Amino acid sequence: PVTPKISSVTCITNRMLEGMPRFKDHQEDVEKQINEYKYLIAHNAYYEEGVLKTHGMNFPQTICTMRFAKKLYKDDVDISEFNLTFLRYALDLPIPDHIRAHLAHEDAMVTALLFIRLVDDAVHAGIIDPSAGNVGQQIVNWLDEPIITETMQFGKHKGKKLTEIPLDYWQWAIDNMNSLNEEHPGFDKDFAVSVTLAVEEILENQGA
Repeated sequence: PVTPKISSVTCITNRMLEGMPRFKDHQEDVEKQINEYKYLIAHNAYYEEGVLKTHGMNFPQTICTMRFAKKLYKDDVDISEFNLTFLRYALDLPIPDHIRAHLAHEDAMVTALLFIRLVDDAVHAGIIDPSAGNVGQQIVNWLDEPIITETMQFGKHKGKKLTEIPLDYWQWAIDNMNSLNEEHPGFDKDFAVSVTLAVEEILENQGA
């Protein structure tokens, strides 16, 4: 059942689901269809991968439009959020106003148009070279590289440059933050690499 809270966010109701087929009854067809493609494009692909893995499905290599946007626009002050709806309007994607969020086919349309825009902007930025061929693999390789941040995004040091934060705080963070613990599900590789580079710079400046 869909709770009132979920309906208030997605506008999806229990009435809309009445009589609809269950995913597990069509899983083989879905798996066959998506594996006809080399890449699976999804917004927040990490979540989608988890859902597919839960159902024991095989699926193509994924490209995450959320990560793509986070990395491509990380220095753009006008891009402050990376959810699908915000990016739709922030980038003024060519989508009719009557198309609303959270319905599967409509979200797929927005994701597709977002992906096209991201690729176009990445080409113009010199990140992707269409003449070099295999654009998909170029994107995958670039997205595999960590997103380096220079400013703290949370906590008592929020807004400070990572290199301005005392070393004793970083020692505490390494010992206590799940995002810096490789063994924890909440491990954040991007943040961990950013912290490592910042600490190395601090030590270098201190002559250590």
